[in-house]
Amino acid sequence: MKRCILVLAALALFPVSGSAAPMADMRATSLGPEATQPVKIGVASTGPAADAPISDEAARAPYILIFDDEGELVEVMENRDLPARQAGQQLGPVLQEKGVTHYVAQRFGQNLINALRAVDIKRVEKTGPADEAVKQLLEELDKS
Repeated sequence: MKRCILVLAALALFPVSGSAAPMADMRATSLGPEATQPVKIGVASTGPAADAPISDEAARAPYILIFDDEGELVEVMENRDLPARQAGQQLGPVLQEKGVTHYVAQRFGQNLINALRAVDIKRVEKTGPADEAVKQLLEELDKS
């Protein structure tokens, strides 16, 4: 009887839900078998607008645009604080703090590739306007 009461009390405190949000509707990046996080896309950009061209300098781009999983621009970072000699090494942790899961630029240096790999951020090479690249990337992620 005591066990039954304990089980019922545990269920009351920690209900088991059989109707979680459909996974097909949720864009997420797997961080392991037990964890997911919403997609957040950083884009190396030549300007602060959502439709600014993607920069060919991933670590030293003048701006980093951050888009949410719906393709909306949610933050604009001026990329001036990183030292010129170690920008690639230091950008990975900065993007991780912002919750970025994918980083888009025209090309990547080896230091940035290593820094992104160390913090589990996927690198994506694209050209064109930032917002169009983000929409294309989100479509690609939906298909996979």
